[in-house]
Amino acid sequence: MNFAVFNREKDLSTLADRLFVIEGGPAETAKAVAALLKANPHLSDLKKVPHGTLIVVPNSPDIPPVRVSETTDAGPETHKHLKLALKEFDNVIDRSLASEGTGKKNAIVAALYERRAQRRSPGRQAQVLHDFCQPNILC
Repeated sequence: MNFAVFNREKDLSTLADRLFVIEGGPAETAKAVAALLKANPHLSDLKKVPHGTLIVVPNSPDIPPVRVSETTDAGPETHKHLKLALKEFDNVIDRSLASEGTGKKNAIVAALYERRAQRRSPGRQAQVLHDFCQPNILC
């Protein structure tokens, strides 16, 4: 699995051109865009994606090859850091659920709990990790 960083591309075609070696024209670009969206549902509205967000770059024989110079693979250290960050994220949610608070705090906890439940897909894991690490500067 490869990862890249979002650089404020204006549209998914531009992002696909940066991340994939596209030689077959618009049909190849469309395949790459569809694969990016499937792996990264949070990219459906690029205006809401913060600069620096991790992007899962799928690698499949059905899509153009990955442009290696623009991506990095997820080696053992990356997996280790992701697991630790997600474990800490779970702990934060558990502590929040255990504490009593106002309605606003409960709404925040509910949103965090929903994110915890959604983190099964690699794209969501990357987004959750980015959202968690950015304000807390833990990663």
